[in-house]
Amino acid sequence: MRSVSTAAVVGLLLLAGNVAGAENFRDVIAARQGLFYILEYNLGILEDIGADTIPYDRDMALRRAENIKIATMLHQDINWLPDSVGPGIPRTFAQNIDDNRRAFKGSMEAMVDTVDQLLKAAEDSSGALANAADRTRETCTTCHRFAVRIMDEDRHFSQTISKDTIDLIRARRGQFFIMEHDLNVLEDMANRNLPYERDIAAKRAQNIQSVTGLHQDLIWASDSLEPGLPYTRAWVNDGDREAFGERWQAMKVMAGYLVRISVDGPPMALGSAVEKTRATCNSCHHYYRPGH
Repeated sequence: MRSVSTAAVVGLLLLAGNVAGAENFRDVIAARQGLFYILEYNLGILEDIGADTIPYDRDMALRRAENIKIATMLHQDINWLPDSVGPGIPRTFAQNIDDNRRAFKGSMEAMVDTVDQLLKAAEDSSGALANAADRTRETCTTCHRFAVRIMDEDRHFSQTISKDTIDLIRARRGQFFIMEHDLNVLEDMANRNLPYERDIAAKRAQNIQSVTGLHQDLIWASDSLEPGLPYTRAWVNDGDREAFGERWQAMKVMAGYLVRISVDGPPMALGSAVEKTRATCNSCHHYYRPGH
């Protein structure tokens, strides 16, 4: 999934901002892209294993496939609503899919079926994995054929950084893009900036819980720092992965609580649940992202 650069998309998305009664379009687009970043990174590694570029490791291959499975199970309908095209935002893959929601839904359903085959192949051999990864990539490509794919180019990336490293950083960021957007919407519901809808609130909370189920050790490996890469907050966890694991476990617990409140709790309890979840996020940010 190679991205097409466009500075214009970034600039206009930043200007879109919040509209009364609507979601922040920048966050919507970031959450959408976050999903694809996670898919691309994990599938790329599985393709490398299938091609014997990376040694076959059954456990690692299976967990990569599980990450893809988790990503495909995220509730997509809440991020591809008819009114999710912001005024002034140029036509991109995001808007094309708004125009073709039925086709996109079919592609995602096909992706779920293909990933089930990928999971089985990951437990088998590198040869079986190669075939399953090819089928998964083809499923991705069928969606690309009807949807123009324009993604932002992160200007923090140097030309000397490899595509593999860029994919790694995007996968790390992508999961936080998804969680941030869903939590922001829940916060807006709790503050009555958006109408409270239990079904949507439950799906948002379930998305956050699903993301906390992604295998984190696969994207915070000690050998994931590319020589010459500038120091950024993305790499801090490489120096203290154990502490990050503890904080991530706390986020899992809090996400479960948020789901319970969103599904069965009274609407007035949502604000407190969101506040506690935000505090859990911030406790990690304070440690790993000082000044943000």
